[in-house]
Amino acid sequence: MQLINTIPLKKYILFVLCSTTIITTLQAQENSPYSRYGLGDLMSNQNVINRAMGGISAAYHDRQSINFTNPASYSNLALVTYDFGIEIDSRTLNGTNQNQKYTSNNLIPSYLQIGVPLRKNWGMVFGLRPVTRIQYNISTDTRLPGIDSLQTSYEGNGGLTEGYMGMGYKIGEFSFGANWGYAFGNRNIYTKLNFINDTIAYQQGKYADETHFGNIFYNAGIQYEHMFKNNLIVTMGISGSSEQNLHANRSLIQETYQYNSATGDIPIDTISLKNNIIGKIAVPLNYNIGFMVTKLTQDRNNNKVPQWAVGAEYNTTKWSQYRFYGQKDDLNDSWLLRIGSEVTPNALNAKSYWGRVAYRAGFYYGKDYVAVNAPINTYAVSFGFGLPIRRWSNYTNQFTQINTAFEIGKRGNSRNIISENFFKLTVGFCLSDIWFRRYKYD
Repeated sequence: MQLINTIPLKKYILFVLCSTTIITTLQAQENSPYSRYGLGDLMSNQNVINRAMGGISAAYHDRQSINFTNPASYSNLALVTYDFGIEIDSRTLNGTNQNQKYTSNNLIPSYLQIGVPLRKNWGMVFGLRPVTRIQYNISTDTRLPGIDSLQTSYEGNGGLTEGYMGMGYKIGEFSFGANWGYAFGNRNIYTKLNFINDTIAYQQGKYADETHFGNIFYNAGIQYEHMFKNNLIVTMGISGSSEQNLHANRSLIQETYQYNSATGDIPIDTISLKNNIIGKIAVPLNYNIGFMVTKLTQDRNNNKVPQWAVGAEYNTTKWSQYRFYGQKDDLNDSWLLRIGSEVTPNALNAKSYWGRVAYRAGFYYGKDYVAVNAPINTYAVSFGFGLPIRRWSNYTNQFTQINTAFEIGKRGNSRNIISENFFKLTVGFCLSDIWFRRYKYD
């Protein structure tokens, strides 16, 4: 058969091991055609707390949570913190014909990280997180005049993952930080052809484009914080990375095959094979810049905790600079404007549980990085809660909190071939303790 070209982590060790297994074995089963472009759909690059506040993170820091978007925030860590997040993603794809709809629900790992305060104003973090994901399977049926009916399937899987460590250090009112590590992944794109005929048996054909990639990466950030006499803090932050390259190895295969439900695709005859095609993938420059205003409250022992906070930021990525083996894709520069807030009504009242809960809300709007037939706008509202499970105690030295984030939004509109309505629920488990400290008494 002739192939036809088509459009192209002492007490929490067990918990850490279990969650590490989860984050390395879960796979998304969504079906998003937009994940065909670039390195796939971009996953949220904030922790659960920040997601609930519209995604603001450039100027955010906390003594007990890990903001990996801006590593300068690590300088504020006061407790050894284990943070694990998992997301439930539900989305509905809508075609230009409103009768064309597809809904998927997916369980996706968000991040796994451990933060360690090395000393006052100096913190370190280790983490693992998925950055992008590719997952789609679309079929179309067409009639070739004078020949037969043809079913064409477009399939893709893969994505990019980062394993990293980072440090943050504070000097006066300035904090500086950087993450560095290894980014790795794969991008597998398949086009399958199947002639539909009652009398003649045709072999199925497949065009496979399989690429594996990886390289060292880095990003950095700065935060400036000033406290006024009325316990009001203003923080400004910026973070991001320059254009970087992934080293890639690509294989192009054209073959006929048979499908087996137990073993998958079984090759029959290879028509063309090109292995070990070495190249580079250019990942573009990106940066976030923003501010936060935080009001502190204090008790008679001068313990200070945040009472409320509000902030905004601007994010952009120069996706027009993206190159896959020197080739452009249907991408454009993206941007997002984010606004978010948080309030804890009575954080120092041990008798009021709901007074110690953190209530968060936010919003974002901007232009998506994919541009197929028209620019794609994206927006969402978000809200969430910080639920203390075990209150901080000087005797137990432990603090546990469950954070939640709900995002409801849309990607695309009537001008686009496909639009997405999405709902995301992210849950983060934040476990903290004072470890690695020498006993004063024995």
